[in-house]
Amino acid sequence: MKGSIGVLTRNPGVAFAMLAIGGILLLLLLLQPSRTSATSTIVGNMTSARAGHTATLLPNGKALIAGGMANSFLASAELYDPATQSFTATGSMATARAVHTATLLKSGLVLITGGVGLDGGRLASAELYDPVSGTFSPTGNLVVARSYHSATLLPDGTVLIAGGYTGEVVNAAAEIYDPVTETFVTTGTMTRARNQLRAVLLPNGLVLIVGGYWNSDPAVPDFSELYDSTSGEFAATIGASPVIEYGHTTTLLGEGQVLIVGGQTHHHDYDRPFLYDPATGSFIEGTSALSSRAVDHSATLLPDGRVLISGGGGSLAGAPQGTSRIEIYDPKTSSFELAASLSRPRVGHTATLLQDGKVLMAGGVTWVEDPSGGYNTTTASVELYDASGEPPPPPTPTPTPTIPAPAQVSGTVMLQMRSPSQPPGVAYSTASVRVFSESFDTTVGASLNGGFAIPDVPGGAYTAVASAPGYLSAQRSFALTGTDVTLPGVQLAAGDVNNSGAVNINDITAIVASFGASPPACVDAVGRYVDIDCNGFVNINDITAAAANFGRAGPTEW
Repeated sequence: MKGSIGVLTRNPGVAFAMLAIGGILLLLLLLQPSRTSATSTIVGNMTSARAGHTATLLPNGKALIAGGMANSFLASAELYDPATQSFTATGSMATARAVHTATLLKSGLVLITGGVGLDGGRLASAELYDPVSGTFSPTGNLVVARSYHSATLLPDGTVLIAGGYTGEVVNAAAEIYDPVTETFVTTGTMTRARNQLRAVLLPNGLVLIVGGYWNSDPAVPDFSELYDSTSGEFAATIGASPVIEYGHTTTLLGEGQVLIVGGQTHHHDYDRPFLYDPATGSFIEGTSALSSRAVDHSATLLPDGRVLISGGGGSLAGAPQGTSRIEIYDPKTSSFELAASLSRPRVGHTATLLQDGKVLMAGGVTWVEDPSGGYNTTTASVELYDASGEPPPPPTPTPTPTIPAPAQVSGTVMLQMRSPSQPPGVAYSTASVRVFSESFDTTVGASLNGGFAIPDVPGGAYTAVASAPGYLSAQRSFALTGTDVTLPGVQLAAGDVNNSGAVNINDITAIVASFGASPPACVDAVGRYVDIDCNGFVNINDITAAAANFGRAGPTEW
C-alpha cells in the first residue's frame, strides 16, 4: 500500500481575526448556561482507586475494570453491573500492570497486553479474561515488551499491536495477535516510532495511526499513517496532518470520519478538533473550539452520533489539576456544546458506553482542595452520564455484606547476605513489614529470625510491603476472609546501599569507595549501607551481592 492522499486544511486569511475575537467568544461561551439537560451522577466507588487502568464492555452488559495504579501497580480486576450499579471483585491478573491495553475479542474473551509492571519494567506478558469463569489465564508473550501502545481489533478477528515504549526506546515495531493459535507474530514496521499513539479501525478495513511521541524531527508533516492488514504494511498519509505528541483521542463517527480531539506537543495544547476523511484522505481543522483545552481526557461516541468529551487537563492549558467540564461534539453542526459537569475533575479516567446508552466514567486522577491549595490523588469514584437528562434509577438494594472477623497476618522476611544468628541490628530484625488497605495501615518490625505477626487485622483486600535499609522492598497483595493468613517467606534483594529504590552504578561506586574499610554499624560516613553482610568490613562479597542484583528496582514481587 502506498498511502492515501492527506491534506491539512487551514484558513490563514482569517487567523488574525479569529485571534482578535477568540477571547470574547470564549468568555460568552463560558457565561452561557448548559444547553443540554444531560446529567452526571455519582453511583459509588470501585473496590480500588485506579488510574492507568482499562475498562471493557463485556457481551453480558457488565464492564471489566482491570489493573492500573494507585499506591502501587494493581493486578486486581472488578466488574461493574449496571443492574445493581455496583462493583464486585473478579479474578486477578497474573501480573500487576498499568498503561496496558484491553481488547474485546470476537470470542467474548478480553485480551490484556503489555504495560508497566511492579518493578517499573515494560511487560511482554499477555493474558485472557474469560467472563464466564471470571478468571484470567496466560496467553502468548508479545514479541516486544511495551507500554503506552495501541491494540486494534481487525476485521479477521486478529489484533494489531503497535508502537509504545520498551523502557529504553520509543518503538516503531508492530505485531499481530492470533486468537486461534494464541501467539504474537511480527508484521510491518511503522514509518516512525510512536509512544502514546492512537489507532482506529476505518470502515475500509485500514487502521489510522495518529500522533504519539517520536524519535525524529516534529516538523515533518506526514505524522499520521495507515496500516493495511492485507499487505501487512504501513504507509504515511501524504501531505500534512496534525502533529500531536500525546493526550489526544480518536473517535470513529457514524459517517466514517475520525474525530481527533485535544492533545499536546511541547509547544502547545490543541483546543480545536481535526477531522480525518477516509474518502478524501484529508485532515480538516475545525473552527469550533473546546471551552478548555483537553489533554488525557476521554471521548465516547454516544448512540445519537454525538461525542462526549469529559475531563482532562494539562499544564499548558492552565489546568494541571484537571477539569470537571463535559462537552458534546455534534458532527451535524461541527461544534462543541457545554453539558453537565463531572462531580470532580478527572484526568486519565476511563469512559465506557454501556448497553443502556449511559456512559460509565471511572477512576483517574482528581484534584482535592485543602488549606495548602490542593493536591492530586487517584480516585475510586465512579459516575454515570445520562445524555437523556434522566437521573439514573436508584441502585437495586443488595444485602449488607458480612464483614469477616479480624485475623492475624504473619510471615518471615529474610535478608540476602545476612543470618538470624547475627546480633540485633544486623540480623533479619532490621526488616519491617507494612500491611495496608484504604481503611487500615500498620507497620511492624521483624524478629531476629525475620518473623512477624500482626494481630486483629480487619477482613478485606490488602497490600504487604517488606523493606529493610540497604535492600530492595518486596510487595504482594492478599485478602483476609476471617481466618489467619501466613504469607510465604520472602528474601529481600541486597545492594540498594543508598536506599534509592534501585541497585545501580551509584551503589557499586559507594561499595568500591569503602573497600577494605570497617564502617561502624555497616554504614559509611554518609549513611550508605556499604557493608552489606555486616561482617565488620567491606570486601568482595559486598560487591558481588550488589552486582548480582544490578539493574533491579523495587518493589519486587513477594
